[in-house]
Amino acid sequence: MISRKAKLTVKRKVKTETIRVDDKLFTDQILSDLSKYNLLVHCFKRFSAILKRATRGCVLCELDFVDDSCFKSFMQAYRDGSLSETLTQELITGDMRAEEGEDLWVHVSLLDGEEEDKITSDEATGKVPSVDTEQETPHNIEARGRILQKDTHQKPIEVEGKWKEEREVMANVNISK
Repeated sequence: MISRKAKLTVKRKVKTETIRVDDKLFTDQILSDLSKYNLLVHCFKRFSAILKRATRGCVLCELDFVDDSCFKSFMQAYRDGSLSETLTQELITGDMRAEEGEDLWVHVSLLDGEEEDKITSDEATGKVPSVDTEQETPHNIEARGRILQKDTHQKPIEVEGKWKEEREVMANVNISK
């Protein structure tokens, strides 16, 4: 089994820059109920990934792939932008757009294991450039545009009226081809 971590953030275009707006949106709206979490599970399932765990507000997702072909399928969707597009369509609601603006999207960064290098979907596809200078510093590895990014402090999320430091739900998802 292959395992990877993906970090999801919500970004918004403001003039020529992008800003992160995920803290409130992910904490309050996406991981606050089981149906939204299940939606996230199904989004990843479409791309041959099994979501093992999602941790609060920039949503750190732990993914498993049953074999190399599933991982390659996921990476293709990641590189061509369809993973980001699907997550945006499924997770960004009309209420979120009304609150933060129309130009919201889900930005996906893959953590590359030992090095903690990130490969970002926005930079791989050339879509909206990432300019979170506070979070990102250039790291010139491969032409795809990897970046080195420090992790953010985890904030608690509210689940069924109670605060928890993180929420772990195991998804028993079988991937059939």
